[in-house]
Amino acid sequence: MDPQALQARGGSQELKLDAAARHALRQGKSLPLLKKFYAWVVKMKPKLGRTSTLAEAVRYAANQRA
Repeated sequence: MDPQALQARGGSQELKLDAAARHALRQGKSLPLLKKFYAWVVKMKPKLGRTSTLAEAVRYAANQRA
């Protein structure tokens, strides 16, 4: 089920979804956000210096990507 449609109907608890359906719902919501985040990381990494805290965090995030 589409995550937005599910949210409009009251969420996973209202529909009594099983674990696999809840997992699919979470994946449907989180994967697009992660794709946007990693696109930002790739874009920002060359623009940052080497010693700033943000640069360290961006490098860490880039290294964690599977």
